[in-house]
Amino acid sequence: MENKITLKSRLPLITFIALALLGFSVMVAELIVHVSAKKHKAMLPTLSPTSMEPKQVLLTVYQEANKYFLGDKTVLNQAVFKYCSKPLIHEFSKTPGIMEQTFARETRIGRLKKVEVISQHNQGVDSAMVSARAFYSDGFSKTFNQLFVKENGQWKLGLSYGRDIN
Repeated sequence: MENKITLKSRLPLITFIALALLGFSVMVAELIVHVSAKKHKAMLPTLSPTSMEPKQVLLTVYQEANKYFLGDKTVLNQAVFKYCSKPLIHEFSKTPGIMEQTFARETRIGRLKKVEVISQHNQGVDSAMVSARAFYSDGFSKTFNQLFVKENGQWKLGLSYGRDIN
């Protein structure tokens, strides 16, 4: 009988310890899942601007700009800040709406079918010129050149009139 009283009097303490251990084990499990997810994420190959040549950046920007005019309103701003040089972003910020107008003209408001790279010429270590041809769904096509500059080891769209060439 004495054991029942002792056990009964310690039941709140035992319950508290059991709940604390359960909470601790849940926290440890969440930590393991979080660390494991980070390891798996780190192992996945990612296509970042540092691993992309200027011609790949050009194709990506045009695809993202075209998606913008086809209804995905988030991709253009992400592409601009990821793949445009600081001087180009500065030019875009000077005049509200100029970025959208520029890419509307370049994609013919979402009618871009494809862009084919004709050539890429490196002009030193931090500058390159890509020649490409854009094809549109209305049958129109055009050839153009795009300057690229390296910023922090990443190729970015540059300004054609040379403001971002050192």
